[in-house]
Amino acid sequence: MKHLLFLLLSLFPLGQIAAKCANNGLNVFPSGSSIRANSLILLEGYGESQQIIKGLNKEYAVYLISGNEKIKLFVNEINEGSYRVSQALLLPEKALTEEKIYTLVIDNLPSQERLQRYNAKVGDFENINWTVNAADTEKPTIKTKIKESGKSYEVYGCGPTTYVIFDCNALDNGELLCKTTLKNLKTGQVQVYYLPVENGKIQVGHGMCFGAFSFEENTTYKVGFEIMDASINIAKNSRQTLKIIPPKSQSK
Repeated sequence: MKHLLFLLLSLFPLGQIAAKCANNGLNVFPSGSSIRANSLILLEGYGESQQIIKGLNKEYAVYLISGNEKIKLFVNEINEGSYRVSQALLLPEKALTEEKIYTLVIDNLPSQERLQRYNAKVGDFENINWTVNAADTEKPTIKTKIKESGKSYEVYGCGPTTYVIFDCNALDNGELLCKTTLKNLKTGQVQVYYLPVENGKIQVGHGMCFGAFSFEENTTYKVGFEIMDASINIAKNSRQTLKIIPPKSQSK
């Protein structure tokens, strides 16, 4: 995902704003320090780390620990992006206990992988811990329909960034995801990927180093949206479909 923090081995912040792309990285959602008792966990791998995503609970057991308690995370869904990124939607085998602190663990990670995230307050990486709050059963709300608000195409050191940007006036008391479905109307190819909703925006496309969706120029697409919170409460009236034409490169 473009705006979520990647846990890169030797690169911070995001790869697409640096001079050179890193070879691997892991990213996790929710990105904050708290989690709901009924929350999903979305784990994303960039570059070589995509093999970790595809091998979860095979070569790489994934779970939460809190003291002596160990909670397995089931792989509910895996989505492969079109540009060097894959994600796994994980569900705990049981509800998490309120007020406990859980740590995300993946066994047998290669030495080059870092399952940590950067804490800007202390200026260092730390384990991925969440404090558990009460289960969330309230649906996010959307005041207006999702609509296209702009396009962007920029060329950087390793390649272009290309996005179609949508306004999403969704409200919730936590982080939001958009289950995004993109269909190429020329080939019929369909891709699904969960994107963050950040500052009321959904950005469909890819950055310089990675991203969920690639476009063919002069091709029409159909994009479908489904807005949800981390507890998979789906916003009423959020299932929308729009036709889009991707941005053109500056060279044409």
